[in-house]
Amino acid sequence: MTVPASKLPTGPLWPRVVQDLLGLYAPQASFLGQLGGSYLRVSAQSIEPQAQQALDPPGEWLDQGVLDWVSVDGHLLGLLWSPEGVSPEVTELFNRLLATQQGTAATADFELLLTQLPQPTAWLDMELRVLETSRSFLDLFRLERSDAVGHNVRQLGLPVQVRYLEEAVQGRQPEWPEWETEDPRDPEHTLWLRSTVQPFFTGQQSGLLWSLQDITDERQKGEWLRSLLDGLGVPAAVIDLSGEIQQANQALGELSGLEGLTGECLQDLTLFSEAGKRTVQGLITLAAEGGAALAHPERRKGQPLTLELRRSAARPDLLVAQLSEGRTTGAVKPDAADEDQALLQEVLNQQHTATLLVDRSGVLRLINDQAAQLSGTDAARLLGKNLRRQMELLGINLFSASGEPFQLNPWIETLPHSAEVILETPGQGRRPMALNIGPVSPVGSHEDRSVPSDLLLITLRDLSDLKRAQAQATYGAYHDQLTGLYNRAGLRRFLAQPDTPQSGTVAVVELDEYAAMTTATESTAIHHLLMQLAASFRSLAATHQGEAARLGDGTFALWLPGLSMKRAGLATEQVTQGSFRVGKSTTGLTFATGLAETGGQSPDVALGNAEIAAQFARRRGRGQVTPYHDELRVQLAETFRLEQSLRDSVSSGQLKLHYQPTLHLDSGQISGAEALLRWERISTRLSPHELLELAARLRLLQPLSDWVMREAMQQQRAWNELWPNLRVGINVSLEELRQPGALGALWPLLEQLEQQGSPLPNIEISATSMVDFRQQDAGVLQQLHEAGAALWLDHFGEGVMSLTSLTEFPLTGLKLHPQMMSGLERGGRGPDLVAATLDLAGRLNLQVTAVGVETPGQLDALKRLGCHQAQGYAISPPLKATALGDWLRDHTPGGPLSATPALDLSSI
Repeated sequence: MTVPASKLPTGPLWPRVVQDLLGLYAPQASFLGQLGGSYLRVSAQSIEPQAQQALDPPGEWLDQGVLDWVSVDGHLLGLLWSPEGVSPEVTELFNRLLATQQGTAATADFELLLTQLPQPTAWLDMELRVLETSRSFLDLFRLERSDAVGHNVRQLGLPVQVRYLEEAVQGRQPEWPEWETEDPRDPEHTLWLRSTVQPFFTGQQSGLLWSLQDITDERQKGEWLRSLLDGLGVPAAVIDLSGEIQQANQALGELSGLEGLTGECLQDLTLFSEAGKRTVQGLITLAAEGGAALAHPERRKGQPLTLELRRSAARPDLLVAQLSEGRTTGAVKPDAADEDQALLQEVLNQQHTATLLVDRSGVLRLINDQAAQLSGTDAARLLGKNLRRQMELLGINLFSASGEPFQLNPWIETLPHSAEVILETPGQGRRPMALNIGPVSPVGSHEDRSVPSDLLLITLRDLSDLKRAQAQATYGAYHDQLTGLYNRAGLRRFLAQPDTPQSGTVAVVELDEYAAMTTATESTAIHHLLMQLAASFRSLAATHQGEAARLGDGTFALWLPGLSMKRAGLATEQVTQGSFRVGKSTTGLTFATGLAETGGQSPDVALGNAEIAAQFARRRGRGQVTPYHDELRVQLAETFRLEQSLRDSVSSGQLKLHYQPTLHLDSGQISGAEALLRWERISTRLSPHELLELAARLRLLQPLSDWVMREAMQQQRAWNELWPNLRVGINVSLEELRQPGALGALWPLLEQLEQQGSPLPNIEISATSMVDFRQQDAGVLQQLHEAGAALWLDHFGEGVMSLTSLTEFPLTGLKLHPQMMSGLERGGRGPDLVAATLDLAGRLNLQVTAVGVETPGQLDALKRLGCHQAQGYAISPPLKATALGDWLRDHTPGGPLSATPALDLSSI
């Protein structure tokens, strides 16, 4: 619902003040923010309360136009939107204005704001003492600040009627008339001024806000309009669509016998009889609906009049009325020449460009409707008149594309002539136009160019939409649509400018867990958060005469000229450690920050270095800051090489599995073998954990996991033909089992083992993945258990995990972390830790395999403590499949067939 400003509740005047400022300085813009305790959408035309009490921009604001922020010290106070953007000065004006609305704002803040207002303005207390003025007020009346501030306005000798201010102090709303006075800046000229007075207060001071508007140009245009009407030679007036007279010429005043017709309604003039008034009212209604209208209203005395109404070409909301004595008798039959001209006129009217036909003397011979609309007057009023003279009378000017006055001398130009010009008209301002001038060849001279042309065809095509589209496209190419900050291309263009300082620091700041946050939070809340961050980073950059950009998603960049990495890091930290609103709550966030100093290189190079540093900061964990150094680039190149090699290896079969046997300590039998992934192509050796982490980052985890399972189970089927009870252990993380289609690829492999009569493999779940254990994981593991797979918890004793998770799914056993083996032979608490773990496992009916057993002494200690199984170099190193097959044959008593391989523990 739209509420007119006059219907708002009495109280704080902030909505009205914002509306007035928009009307003065940004009439096409709209503001959204909290004013007087409520969220409002304010434009120059209306004030709309928002149903959703939040700073949520309308969808159309995000789809088109330019969105800007009103912020102070990084705090988002409101949004400013307009089709083509507002000037930085207007944005700063709103920044200061909204800052004074905050509860902690001091009167000094408002006084500073007031001095910057472009409009002549004075703040008066209830005694009419001047508290503060704008600089433009002092300039208007040629005053020094010391001559005005602190003095009563009555003592300043201003050419104003002080009694209107006195009425305002008493709570009345005076109707202050417009008045003419000598221009203090130029005594040879006069000024027309208009005043507005309204109560105004801050947290500490109340009074009046007195504003003056120079309407000299407006009055001059009115005089020009009056002279134009007088030049018609018949009684005429300009009226609005309701019939109210905006301006009338002297002839109409004489006909009606009245003076000062402005403000009167044409249909109420005593010139007409009652029946005539009804005729005029009907004619106005007809003309307001479109097109010209003509009637013969009855006069109160005398013969009927002919009244013609037509819309103003420059102002569709106005009508031009012309009166003449008597009735028109109809059109005279035109001759053939008139018919030809009328036909040509009709052809020109069908053109989509403004078109004029001019002879050698500069007289307009034809003009189409589009050209008449540009001129702001009727085409019939221009025909037969000098083009240059009419442009002067109508206040129409031409400028070159660079803004210089453009002299239209069509007969001395090389023809045809084309140029891009700027057309300035009183009613429509300035617009870019494409100007084309060409000769019109005389009849019969189509091929004879020696015959001179007596006519020129001039066309003007409006380029406003094209220029606007080009400007929007350019803006969109270099700016982020949501936040209005530079995007990557825009920041790089800015940094490449010759006047950009070459010394400073670039900070790249990435919001941690941005993807997870967007999944769990409404998009509106994310947009609001990003706008808060944009306002904070822009405020920080502006403080150091730098620039901010949004590189994508939750990643921002800051160019801070003149700051070292240390100072830039501290400045950035002050912003990122603040609290931000996410949805309905306020919370702290963490960021990965990369810093890079120019160090003799260009800022653009520093941007790339800062992004590298931010990557390493993100890999180190949440809330990390990494300064750039050259070693990071070397590491990044190595990582890139590893990533490319891994991609190639997964698809070309360059990965291998090695197997390490597991020994049952009581029986001495080999119960199984753990499959260990090896990457043999590269010289850099990666641990299995590092290899899987790299695969996860490259989104190769699923194909890699599928290959390991397929290869390991195929090898188990081959070994089970010789050793039926042998199980292969396969390492699987919960993250792998969560991948789409993971179980779908696993079931066929398990069915093949089952059809062969082989035991299903040991599925070894990493203990570190249990930190993120979810309810859906329990269901997946239960399915594997019911299918016959043995579930083992690998690397037990590493990292942080909840012991209650041991009871949340059907485990077969635990595999102890190798670090627990190192204390077995040193005495102390090491054996007690293993013994306590074995006791816990026994109470939960779980088997235990010790991993990383390196010496015979560790084997003896484990056997004494009652550990079930062991795995490590004391038994066998990891071996290729063929080598392990030979090793198993060597340790199978009485031949391999249907026997279980075993070890003589006394030989170890």
